[in-house]
Amino acid sequence: MEYIPFTLILSNILYTLLIAYLIFSFFFFFFLNSNILPFRRYAKYNIEIPAKLNYFGSKKVAYWEAIQNTKEKNVILLHGFTRNSGRMNKRASIYWKRGYNVYLLDNLGHGKSDGTLFPSGFQYSFIVRQFIKEKNIKNPVLHGASMGAIASSYVAQKEPDIPKFIVCEALPHNFDNLYYEMMGFMKIPSKLFFWLDWVSRKIVWRQFIGRDAEYDVSDIKCPMILIHGELDAMFRPDLHFNKIIKEMAGKKDFNSWLVPDSRHTRMDRREDYKEKLIEFLTLYE
Repeated sequence: MEYIPFTLILSNILYTLLIAYLIFSFFFFFFLNSNILPFRRYAKYNIEIPAKLNYFGSKKVAYWEAIQNTKEKNVILLHGFTRNSGRMNKRASIYWKRGYNVYLLDNLGHGKSDGTLFPSGFQYSFIVRQFIKEKNIKNPVLHGASMGAIASSYVAQKEPDIPKFIVCEALPHNFDNLYYEMMGFMKIPSKLFFWLDWVSRKIVWRQFIGRDAEYDVSDIKCPMILIHGELDAMFRPDLHFNKIIKEMAGKKDFNSWLVPDSRHTRMDRREDYKEKLIEFLTLYE
């Protein structure tokens, strides 16, 4: 039997582990930053209101619109990462029954919109602003979940005259450890792939550097409704919801609800969600 040096065996093992690490790193990087899974990207829609599908922009952004006989009541619903506008169906129905014109936007790289490598809440917010100006929508309510909540809050921070008020579900307070938290939520070993957090935040930062200032929830001046799941494992309440509450303490027209036994963006599954949201809406309509 031919003798194989131990150093050769060890080097082959290390080489194999390195290749495996690089492959997993590549996959996890895009898993964190792009909507790459087909069953997510092309998930079925379940929009129950009479909405029509349209597109706008040089990169086709898909949006659904259901128009009523009003120009004063408008809402734009913004979905979360890896989701599409169908995920906002229950919320859309609540607004529709209250007489709103309802618009639902698919972010780039999601649903029926054109693809993009690195979709984010910041990039989503630029689309929202462009959409509002192009459609000449007057003082819309911006209602977003997770990535959509980031977009809603960012529009309110940078152009406070645009929204009548905003509803933010599962809104992060900051981005200091955001991707570490996302890796934990997605069961990715964050200590082994620690560098993904730094690289991912750099990519998001470059999307809006030179266009706007930093993300700061305390800059929001318009009325705000903050809704968060008590069991949110992606944006833990103690790291996000509680900090926003503290910063917004004493501010006029700020309301919040920490939803018992509710996970990330699943607050609408509770029986009392509709009643509670309507209670909030009546404060600012």
